[in-house]
Amino acid sequence: MADAVLEEDAGYRDVLIFGTHTRILETGRTSAPADLTDPALGMQVELADGGWRQLRATSLDAGLSSITNVPAGRAFLTYGPDIFVETAADVVDLSFSQLGRGDVQFATAPTPVTLNFTGLEPWAANEYFGVTSLNADVFRESVLASTASIPLGSTTGTGTFDWAASRHGLIDATRGDLSLITQHSARVVGTTTLYRAISRAATVNSITLQSGQTTSVAVPLTPAGPLSSLDIDWRTTDWEALATQTGLGATLSRQTLSLHSLPGITNFLRVAPGLVFLGANPGAAPIQGTVSWNNPFPAAWPVIVYQRAFFSHRVVALGLESAWVQLAIDASELGPLSGMLTPRMGPPGAVRINGEDANANLVGVGLTPTVSWSAPALGTATRYQLMLIEATASAGQLDLRPVAQLLTRATSVRLPPGFLVPGSTCVLWVGAETWGTNDLERKPFEVGLPARVVGVMTQPFTP
Repeated sequence: MADAVLEEDAGYRDVLIFGTHTRILETGRTSAPADLTDPALGMQVELADGGWRQLRATSLDAGLSSITNVPAGRAFLTYGPDIFVETAADVVDLSFSQLGRGDVQFATAPTPVTLNFTGLEPWAANEYFGVTSLNADVFRESVLASTASIPLGSTTGTGTFDWAASRHGLIDATRGDLSLITQHSARVVGTTTLYRAISRAATVNSITLQSGQTTSVAVPLTPAGPLSSLDIDWRTTDWEALATQTGLGATLSRQTLSLHSLPGITNFLRVAPGLVFLGANPGAAPIQGTVSWNNPFPAAWPVIVYQRAFFSHRVVALGLESAWVQLAIDASELGPLSGMLTPRMGPPGAVRINGEDANANLVGVGLTPTVSWSAPALGTATRYQLMLIEATASAGQLDLRPVAQLLTRATSVRLPPGFLVPGSTCVLWVGAETWGTNDLERKPFEVGLPARVVGVMTQPFTP
């Protein structure tokens, strides 16, 4: 009998899954076991005979689960109802980090906030303010923008805005929430290009916001920390040249360049208000010159240089039309070579579904089709993401909604059961990614720098 059991188990393996949930706070970091009790946690395994086997995880302890008797074949960890991660690892770390204390409340009624400024750098057109509160996970720019009641050239002024409209959590000083309010002054790089940079700041530790109530805050601004500068050569035309590679008929709608302080490396996309921000419209010439800023954030927060390009796609499905804007990013820590700003990775190419061109409005591809693509012509991807976007008709409008994502290191994958839905109309976004040197197969949710993501959109298809 023992020999029979050994023979039956040959080629099978067990997968151990663990995770820690870390919160990044003003006072440091707190960690607790991640919740791995989701009933969807498990694996889909593609078998040699073309079939699939679905396995569910068993909870062993807080933050610890296992999947036993995983057969040979391409295995996709399922996490939640919509995440599929291809992995051959026997130990998978699902740890992740978040900013803030986690029990932040939100405004459910208009919540007017009045900021009373003193010590402004003389106010100019096209300036705005930022609000940062790490504990409350508030990182907001463009507060008041040009609507503040501040005369041009003035060093004092007042502005009122509705906090509820920001959709940020309510800052609560009684819970230890500290607040930093920053002035983002208008400056020029090169001869005519406008940018904004932090110039003044005020730490205000008494702000407590309550839904539906008015709050008035004194903001005594002073110079915002040490002055830094960077010589930039922003190759805007290089980003625009990528547009046609990101999907049929795609165009560049806008691109931005910004510098940010980074409160948590594992959450690099959650950044503090920009130290520097400038934008460029389609057709903009390359921008050269020097940008400068004051940095009021902790010295331990690294500064990152963050390029973003927004590519617009026209989607026609179900007799309707809509637009989808995809975001391409290139982020790296500030260093000696940071001023040369250009794409360092392009999108995948030649996306095919069951061997057919994915730009051909394919019909009836099946629920587990094979999707393939070629590696980017520019740069090296360490992982690919397939984002499934479902198209539905509602009140004469075409709604586009992300419904699932799959992560893999391969350039061809057979979609597992549950990824596609019968009767749906879908678009796939296939993204090339790199997230530093992290082991994305064993730690799929860990990110790092440099970070690069550029994708390509297919035309609509049906299962």
